[in-house]
Amino acid sequence: MGTSLFERINQRYLEGFHNEPKQSLQPIWGYASVPLLSLEEACEPLLTIIPRLPCYIWIAKRNSTEPAEGLTQDESAAIHLYTMEWDASDNSNPDSLYSHLNNTLKMVDRTKLRPWFRYLKLFLTGLVKLPIAPRQTVWRGVRKDCSADYSPGTEVTWWAFSSYTTSLSVLESDIYLGNIGTRTLFSIETFNGRTVRAHSHFSNEDEILLLPGTFFEVKSRLNPAPDLHIIHLCQKRPPYDLLEPPFKAIPIAGLIGSPTPPVSVSEAFYSFDGNTLDLYSKHNGRTMGGSVHFRRGYVATGQTIVLNQSNTTWIEISNNFNIIESNVTVEAFIMLLKPRVDGNIFQFSSDFQMGLRNDILFMSFDPNVNVSGKSVISTDDWHHVAFVYDASKKLATMYIDGIADGSKSNITPRFSTNRNLSAPAMIGHGFYGAIDHLSISVTAKRNDIILWDASVAAYYPMDRLQPNDQGPNGLNGTSAGISSTKGMLNEAFTFNNSDAYFEAFGFTWLGMPRRSFSLAFWIRYEGSPGAFLTVANPSTCLLVLGIRSDDHKLVAYLPNATRSRSSVTVVGAVMPQVWVHVAFTWSLENRAILYSSGFIQGESPDAVVLSNYQGDNSSYPYTITLGTYSGSADCIGGGLYPSEHFMGTLDELYVFARELSHAEIKLRVGAMNS
Repeated sequence: MGTSLFERINQRYLEGFHNEPKQSLQPIWGYASVPLLSLEEACEPLLTIIPRLPCYIWIAKRNSTEPAEGLTQDESAAIHLYTMEWDASDNSNPDSLYSHLNNTLKMVDRTKLRPWFRYLKLFLTGLVKLPIAPRQTVWRGVRKDCSADYSPGTEVTWWAFSSYTTSLSVLESDIYLGNIGTRTLFSIETFNGRTVRAHSHFSNEDEILLLPGTFFEVKSRLNPAPDLHIIHLCQKRPPYDLLEPPFKAIPIAGLIGSPTPPVSVSEAFYSFDGNTLDLYSKHNGRTMGGSVHFRRGYVATGQTIVLNQSNTTWIEISNNFNIIESNVTVEAFIMLLKPRVDGNIFQFSSDFQMGLRNDILFMSFDPNVNVSGKSVISTDDWHHVAFVYDASKKLATMYIDGIADGSKSNITPRFSTNRNLSAPAMIGHGFYGAIDHLSISVTAKRNDIILWDASVAAYYPMDRLQPNDQGPNGLNGTSAGISSTKGMLNEAFTFNNSDAYFEAFGFTWLGMPRRSFSLAFWIRYEGSPGAFLTVANPSTCLLVLGIRSDDHKLVAYLPNATRSRSSVTVVGAVMPQVWVHVAFTWSLENRAILYSSGFIQGESPDAVVLSNYQGDNSSYPYTITLGTYSGSADCIGGGLYPSEHFMGTLDELYVFARELSHAEIKLRVGAMNS
């Protein structure tokens, strides 16, 4: 197997996009339901399609014995195999796997993709685990004039995987496009590419890979030299999903929608952890007017900024935002500290403001264009608020706790031109209360992402012994004594000794009376009963979930859950020693409900007020413990005893700052079992 030109250069920078189909194709669906297999098994249907494939599989596996970034060997090898070049058997064009795959992805007949389903499942499972590359401009090109196919203002979809370099000089080198001859350069603004260098056959290049079904708007088309054409594309979110996720439970399929994009796609993010700095240092703030102070925030591992307006106070942003003709989303957690607040949460200019008028949300685009909400926001309670402007739809929408509270269409704001954006932006002008985790994005976030940001307090996938929170708030946990095993989805945490535990601190809203919440997870009981989930702070026990020893039934124990401060025990079904989905919800309207396998197994109308209602000590943020609880609160009761230690496996723990409906829980169970 000799070394050829194709093996020495990354041909993917030059291939695959100039022959995109002229028509819109059907979305890429169906592959996610196949099992996750080894690379050898995943490629079996391709052996008659791609010559000499077993040899390249063997090479890819040998080069992936120590996979990076938490991937399995087979997932890493699937990426490595995709990046490999090999010559065609007839010495004409390269016959690499990626060439066959990308040609098939661009076919109108979607049945041609079926032999690829196993490989797509493995390949995409690995890719979506990789960190998302920062928003940036990347490059690719071709030795021909493609400008006629890309008129400014049009939208295009690239149906194949596409590769890019972050270095224009790499593309202009002689082994790629060079500096002479007819060429088309694509300058592309991306927001969700994957950097595959750690798994690539081209380990010295920062190759960025975009997934099939990537949607673009053509921003401009230049011809700076007779033989050079430059096309500027900007990635956009398509109106519908064009590529099925590789596993249906990222996220709670259809229930919450997609997980929020990581904070790296925000234009600015203010955690207010003792300062007014932007996480990215592009839009740092400084306090103007009066003084501010900081205290424990909604995300209890950090702080929040408090403005009391004893003197008019605000945070001035040193560098304003480029939102001309742009979508905008502003989100924050807020707490009003007095009634009838009139103040701005954020303002880009004197025209474009968003905040509260008499405790009701508002957006102002100029003195004559205003949007008002419907609901009065309560004081001394945390709420998530979001303000979204979709420039393409000319639609403004406001949200409280993930639910739309007001909207207005046919809005053309003054900031659609350069007017009025030279003055500094401001946070909190006239606002009386606390603001935490404020973010500004130059995208119009969808309803499901707003709901995710507002209501998913934490999400723990429990993969690869990682205790990290993959939800929007970063409430990472700690663990000891646990082991990893095959889970309901990927890996799971196994608790097989009396010292095994996982715990995560910082659930502020659980310390607030009358606040709805839900817990949802998968469990596999292995015969040793006991408490497996405890919600408590140092002085107060809120909830214990476990399996009783006398009858092996699932129980939820709630100390001090009635007005007379007596406890409530909700009894569920006998727990089998197989994977079972369990959920617990509480709300003031529906009280305590215990679910397993998507069905209501027990409920108690007596759980009128939980122990977080009982006084000041209960307002301290709560900790969620899986496995052995060793805290100081009194959590004994409900037929669960401290001498008993649960042994079993837990997976996919979600913590919600709202009550899930029965229909949502059934949908969750059905999605994972389909």
